[in-house]
Amino acid sequence: MKIAKLNKRLDNIQKGAYTSIVWERNAHIKRSCPYIIKKRVFATCRVGINYKNIGYVKNSLINGERNNDFTLPWGQWERYPYIIQHTNKKEITNRYLRLYLGTNQSIRSEWYLNGRIVNLEDIKQYLLSSELKELELDKTIPVTVNVNDILSIG
Repeated sequence: MKIAKLNKRLDNIQKGAYTSIVWERNAHIKRSCPYIIKKRVFATCRVGINYKNIGYVKNSLINGERNNDFTLPWGQWERYPYIIQHTNKKEITNRYLRLYLGTNQSIRSEWYLNGRIVNLEDIKQYLLSSELKELELDKTIPVTVNVNDILSIG
């Protein structure tokens, strides 16, 4: 999605409100994989949340389990608390949307092999193990999605 279009959509979503989002990206595949495999994700998430205000983060601060440093480990905020800008080692700049998956939220994936929808079992042998991990949605999880991968939001 173009950044201007995304910013307009974000302007119309109340901070912290639940919203639907769809994104698609290349799957993380083994080097030996001769196919193009894509992962499309459909999720209900929240945007515009201040990470410091999430319940378990506040509790971990109170309990001394984390320090009060909330700087990003990579990139910088282009539009806080929505868009992160990051320039990689090849000097390519990407933008990412920070969103939050929460407890009992809806998330599902579709898999595509050379443009054709397939079952995960059909392509599992080509995927890296990191691609097969299930998200544990027992707390609010921050996720960053490349803006170019977003198909729809709101």
